[in-house]
Amino acid sequence: MARKKRKRTKRQKSLDPSPDQINALINLYHSGQMTQAEQACRQLLPTYPQSLTVLNVLGAVLAGQGQLQQAVQVFDQVILLKPDLAEVYNDRGVALKKLGQLEAALDSYDRAIQLKPDYAEACYNRGVVLTELGQLEAALDSYDRAIQLKPD
Repeated sequence: MARKKRKRTKRQKSLDPSPDQINALINLYHSGQMTQAEQACRQLLPTYPQSLTVLNVLGAVLAGQGQLQQAVQVFDQVILLKPDLAEVYNDRGVALKKLGQLEAALDSYDRAIQLKPDYAEACYNRGVVLTELGQLEAALDSYDRAIQLKPD
């Protein structure tokens, strides 16, 4: 009895674009070319829908363009894909704060700090939100923690 050969499945596509494509996205973002960076991200997403890098850049670009609600939605997508990225919670918190959603921003900063206790930027951002909420003692604690972590 002859064995049937198993069909080889296609190799799973990479989750991320090539390093050159990623560098191009990041360069567009850092040079302030937000419209072009957004277009490049949106062109890559159909091929790489679970690329944390592309989604992160898209979220940052949208936030940079003032499209804050859309940025939060993109950051939420990243969190669904990889819920342990402290930086994404921090970025989400920044967008939520700008939207005036202070309690939600505080929750995002708290989660970022929970994931990465030495995250000075999240501690500082947490202090800013607590100040706006009138929780000055807690804000001072957050600022002190940020200074301890990053004195410069």
